[in-house]
Amino acid sequence: MQQGKESSAPLMRERENEEVLSQLPLVLPSTKISGVNASEAIHVQENKRRKRRIMKVAVYLMFGLIVVGVFSVWLFHKDSNESVSMGSRFKFTVKARTLEIQNAAGDGVLYADLGMHLKATPYEQCWNDEINEYEINCIDWRKMAEVHFHKNEVVTNSCYSIDWTALSEEFEAEDCFYIQTYNWFGFLSDGHSTWPMKDIQLRNMSFYPKYPNKLDRNLVPYWLSSAGVSIVINNNTPFSVSWNISAQRQLCVAATKSYKAISAKPVLRYTICQGEDMQQAYYRTKEFLEEFLAKTPLNTKMNDIIPHPIYYVTDESGLDTIKEKIASNSKCSYLELFSDWESQYGDLVFKPEVFTKLKNLQTSLSVDHCKYMVPISAFFAFKSKNFEIGIANKYFVRDEMNLATELMNWDGHEGAVLDITNQNATSWYIKQLSNLLNQLDIGAFKLLHVDIPSLISFQNTNASVLDYPKFFAKMVAKLNVTMVIENVAGFMLNEAHVVVHTNMNFTQESRCFDKVVPETLMLGLESYSLIIADIGKLIDFDITEELLTRWLQIVIFYPGYRLPFFPVMSDQVMNRRVETLMRLRNQVVIPYLQELRENQESDPLIRPLWWPEPEDDVAQVINDQFLVGDKILVTPILCEGVNYRNVYLPRGNWQAGHSGIVSEGKSWIQVHYDNLDQVPYFTLVED
Repeated sequence: MQQGKESSAPLMRERENEEVLSQLPLVLPSTKISGVNASEAIHVQENKRRKRRIMKVAVYLMFGLIVVGVFSVWLFHKDSNESVSMGSRFKFTVKARTLEIQNAAGDGVLYADLGMHLKATPYEQCWNDEINEYEINCIDWRKMAEVHFHKNEVVTNSCYSIDWTALSEEFEAEDCFYIQTYNWFGFLSDGHSTWPMKDIQLRNMSFYPKYPNKLDRNLVPYWLSSAGVSIVINNNTPFSVSWNISAQRQLCVAATKSYKAISAKPVLRYTICQGEDMQQAYYRTKEFLEEFLAKTPLNTKMNDIIPHPIYYVTDESGLDTIKEKIASNSKCSYLELFSDWESQYGDLVFKPEVFTKLKNLQTSLSVDHCKYMVPISAFFAFKSKNFEIGIANKYFVRDEMNLATELMNWDGHEGAVLDITNQNATSWYIKQLSNLLNQLDIGAFKLLHVDIPSLISFQNTNASVLDYPKFFAKMVAKLNVTMVIENVAGFMLNEAHVVVHTNMNFTQESRCFDKVVPETLMLGLESYSLIIADIGKLIDFDITEELLTRWLQIVIFYPGYRLPFFPVMSDQVMNRRVETLMRLRNQVVIPYLQELRENQESDPLIRPLWWPEPEDDVAQVINDQFLVGDKILVTPILCEGVNYRNVYLPRGNWQAGHSGIVSEGKSWIQVHYDNLDQVPYFTLVED
């Protein structure tokens, strides 16, 4: 029976049996091998083969598990190299070069494409020779660029600093942020709306002017989104900006060819600050700037609210009639002098004939506690008596190779500029200003912008031409005077007064000055609270009684304002109107501004309508009204020939200043003004 089963087995099994029999030892012919013994031998061999197969499978399984484990470890390590995370809200995906920032609820509030011009180059974490290990938050694209990430965190908000350094002169960093549906606020150019930024297409605009072009506007590299994030560009970084230039609708910032003013290769440095809303983003941005850019406070008693007008004269002849004009108008806080009060720029000594007139006028001005404001600069003309002193002592900025004094032209004169990073130079300069203070009753200095070439050498190699106003204000902070900056470039972080200029805008129907409010609001969000309203180019036009009145009805709510003497100011009706406006300013506005300075130092004095409620979508887009603190709402008439306007009231109950009517907030109303004596403003009614 056993032989029958074997004979009926498959062919493969027969071949296996034949192979087994062929391996058995030879026996004599007379020896008999039973079928049972042969079958047992076959089963023994099969068991051995089965064990070998099981061992092979086990080895394969074990090897597979090892491979899977190694792959998992590699994948985890690879993923850690493929992304940079700084907390749960910030993630940069390296391969795609995309950035996402989330809010506390996990919603994305900012998306960006970084390193737009990087090629398909291998990358790795940056090696740090000082610590002899790789940096976690730094990525290096070989021979092209590296980017560093740094987090500055507090309890509720965070700031993330991003620093691009080119490893090749061919690479210029460019990062693009998606606009999405949020409202964005910030300065782009004179011809575009900034509150909010919309309906704009702008490509590669040089944000800082290419020196030595004149800086005739305030340029602060700051943008704020209604999603509660801000973008702040480092002061030292020349860059260009593009807005809404593609279907992706992006705000792009890029390093420029002006980088040689800063470093040997292109750089781009900026910080993203985040808050739960726009107000919190403002607070966090200001905290970051004060902490990491070294705020230098000036004398708070001097740099405070300016209650009375700053009158100015354009030339020496204006001093002959100034006494009568001031007496017939109103009190003044300062009388600003003309820029050529010196024989040569840099003499830092009054012309003899000018000094005589100022000395005689000083007694009359002191009755009204009015002091002189003197325009100054760091420019020393070639013919100045101090030029040779500066040359001999190396007080001036030097050429790119630090070999000789860099000479330049400014305001039609050739000369040199003081190196405000040289301590010996600044000590000498301050001594010259102190001599001026000892000669006359000077209460303020006004810094004139000086055009400085980018390829120069400071004693402090970390300084640049873009830092000049900041360094200058820090230098003058040693004097007990008010500091006024004609134009700022970047963040100063000094309690100095900044001028906002009023420009005329012609429409088909009338003349308007509707840009002054958005520019004022932006300066407030850029940490400049002490804003002086300047009548600016209105003086170049045939300014009417109506236009002047409308302008005065706005600026009496500012921390300070500056204006010349107009022929229309001598009119009796205008004199009476000015007296009424000054009474309102002195009784209502000035006490409240001073209260804000004491109790709400971190907040801007002039605020956007969304300040009390940042989520108010309607208030976010209002660009022709503003708040003074939280209790005064200014609703100006900005065009001539208009006697009514639509007014949006924020939350709360508001009383009209001209009629006393109380209206409930978060609503639109239409307000009519019967005559020019009615001031368009509201006050918050306390519960």
